[in-house]
Amino acid sequence: MKKRIMILLLALLLAVSSTAAAVYDSYRVELGDASYFVGWTFCPLDAHNAVVFARTDKEGKPWHVGWYRDGELFRDLAGYNANVYLEDRVIPRPVLWDGETLTMGCSDRKGAYRTVVIDGLNCADPENYEDYFADWTENGLENRRPVPEDWYEAQQLGRVMFSRENGTLSLRIDGQETVLPEAFLEIPTELVFNLDCFPAGEERCLLSWRNDADSYQYIACVDHGRMRSEVVLSMEDAWLIMPDADGGFLSQIGWNTGDYTPVSLAHYSADGERDRVLQLKGDRVVVRAMHTVADGETGNVILYGTAVAQSRYVYTAFAMTLDRDLNVTDLDVRNIDGAYRAYSPDLEIAPDGTAWLLIGDVDGKPAHRPVMIPFSALEKSNDDHGLTLE
Repeated sequence: MKKRIMILLLALLLAVSSTAAAVYDSYRVELGDASYFVGWTFCPLDAHNAVVFARTDKEGKPWHVGWYRDGELFRDLAGYNANVYLEDRVIPRPVLWDGETLTMGCSDRKGAYRTVVIDGLNCADPENYEDYFADWTENGLENRRPVPEDWYEAQQLGRVMFSRENGTLSLRIDGQETVLPEAFLEIPTELVFNLDCFPAGEERCLLSWRNDADSYQYIACVDHGRMRSEVVLSMEDAWLIMPDADGGFLSQIGWNTGDYTPVSLAHYSADGERDRVLQLKGDRVVVRAMHTVADGETGNVILYGTAVAQSRYVYTAFAMTLDRDLNVTDLDVRNIDGAYRAYSPDLEIAPDGTAWLLIGDVDGKPAHRPVMIPFSALEKSNDDHGLTLE
């Protein structure tokens, strides 16, 4: 009897795996060295387009930047690093996407490879590179042009760029420019390079920056060009900032534990008040919060994360919809193929709000090519694993 049950369970697992594999066939990343998946990152552009960076740890092997469209390789850039660990700067990165043209931020080394010590660390010498923008066309990188001198930092796919000139600090987000409050002029230039920006509604955003000297993270709500609030958090409680739809945010308290302990999320209002602490948890699963996508019109927030239990081959990603009061109104749980044993896949959000995952085999098995796939294309799970936020 036990033998028969084991055979049935094995058949069920094989059937589920086959179904997942069929879905994955449409989104496999065939370029690059999958044995060094730890060095890969990706950047989704919208619901149909995403860019993956396939790095390598082997001298003489090329890196790849692959532009995929609806799961098919659309364009590919490749090159070599003089030092595979330190010269990431020469790998082009997306900075602007208008739905048709993808502009890349590029760096060319001026001469022989050299390093300098910065803050006690050996780094590729930044003065040894020339930076420029170029459009990624069917012929490669074209329309090369200088990076505008006043805009010195591009983040989050170029949605956010900063400028400090004429006694002001400006922010460009989603193509609109806003002069930031005078208080931001007090931030030293070297700290502005650490700025992160999160859209939080029309003419409203969250700015986050750190000061390594005092080990604190600063999060400010800028509302129609004025400083509405500022929150100061320890680095431990601020490494994950997830905006809501009203200028506030959720912040994880402490680091991920790797066990079944609930994840504590503190909520701060747009006025900087910590008004509640919520517990994100499930039934015997390791839960991880990752990103939020806010809808300014409805006030709803979608909280994305993963729920995993390796001992039971549970590998899932979830989208939890919250209303303005942070009550759960919907839960969408999707399966991740257990053959990958991917207990911590990368999940990123495109500018249009589409969630994508980059899934790779933790053992780097060549047969299991990495998969770059929209959340919505994953197989729906029949088990919500008791996921709650309360």
